[in-house]
Amino acid sequence: MEQAVRARAAAKGWLTRASAEIESLLSEAEADPVSVTESALADCMEQFSKRLSAYDEAQGAVELVIELKDLDSDISESADYRISKRKAYIRAGELLAKLTSNVEASGGGGSNKSRFSGVGDTHQARLPKLELPKFSGDNTQWQPFWDKF
Repeated sequence: MEQAVRARAAAKGWLTRASAEIESLLSEAEADPVSVTESALADCMEQFSKRLSAYDEAQGAVELVIELKDLDSDISESADYRISKRKAYIRAGELLAKLTSNVEASGGGGSNKSRFSGVGDTHQARLPKLELPKFSGDNTQWQPFWDKF
């Protein structure tokens, strides 16, 4: 039982950190909407989802070993915590949808460029054309032709 409770406490701590990171990005987006990129927001949301899944697994393990009289209060407490943390995730999802629609409306670029210069930029390098000799079809010239390669 103690091990399951410890695992849940650890998962709860990690979920709290992931939620705080999303809250930080949301605050940053409110102050300066251009400063938050789609990829940063999507990454935070992905991390939150992983942490929430880990918390749910740990909570399930606790529910299997907890005494029946304490089960309802524990489930209620866990549900309240889970709901409070998901609020930030839902707001982040709405912001991500808004950013995605803005990028699509502006033609894929515009105000939501990556913070890192050069990332996502494509350059086409011009390479020299190779002039390869062609075989004439004369059987006597095959060996000298082949030796060039």
